[in-house]
Amino acid sequence: MADLTAKAPVEPEKSGAYLHDRSRMPEAPAESRAQLLKRHTGLIAGLLLALGLTAMMIQTRAAWETHRDWVIAAALVPMAVSGVALGYLFARNKSELAALGAVAFVLAGVVITFNILRGVDTEGQDNLRDAMSIITAVFLGIGVICSVAGYFLAEIKDPTRAPEPQM
Repeated sequence: MADLTAKAPVEPEKSGAYLHDRSRMPEAPAESRAQLLKRHTGLIAGLLLALGLTAMMIQTRAAWETHRDWVIAAALVPMAVSGVALGYLFARNKSELAALGAVAFVLAGVVITFNILRGVDTEGQDNLRDAMSIITAVFLGIGVICSVAGYFLAEIKDPTRAPEPQM
């Protein structure tokens, strides 16, 4: 029995097994697919962006006359991290922090497109294609740095918080 005369009510010995009886606890409400997609929008967008950025990086490497096989392994992780960072920023409506990284990736995509078109017209060594590959690599690097920096700025200024309990 509880001692109600103490400063704080105390029940030294719990009476009844109801406290930990799982059959008395209500089930969690079922989530619809729309709610599930909304909750995981950042992750889904980040994974899609990571795949797209990885494809951009692979296409840039494919344009080189001499293949450097270490480029794929070295650039895969930064592309995946920046894709997830951009997806997170867009999902949290922090597009002002994602803008510089996104613009750098769009510019890299434009240069890649011109590089592909130039590759259709030429064969062998082409200095213009080499220059476009270097420019693309620079834009991809800037995009990675800006998107990851944007992620950290977003977390420093306005950290992610758990949602309010629904009681």
